Amino acid sequence: AGGGGGRGGEDGVGREGAVVTQARHRNHLQNAVDALERFQIMAGYGESGIDMAAEELRVASTEIGLVVGRVDVEDVLDGIFKDFCVGK
Repeated sequence: AGGGGGRGGEDGVGREGAVVTQARHRNHLQNAVDALERFQIMAGYGESGIDMAAEELRVASTEIGLVVGRVDVEDVLDGIFKDFCVGK
């Protein structure tokens, strides 16, 4: 029943009380969190982990972009090459 004090649990309630209702959004946001956690680890490797850390930031940014509706050039080009035969 009522209550309403869940914080950061499996019920979709975050620390600030925001509720993510769509499973697709929840999955993308979890992927972003996972990527940021990997970034934190890679950043601790110093210069040797900088490329891997940058890739994790890119992944996190892409996942967040999928939630907020940001479309970048790579997405458009992927769609073009996927749907059309270019060069024939």
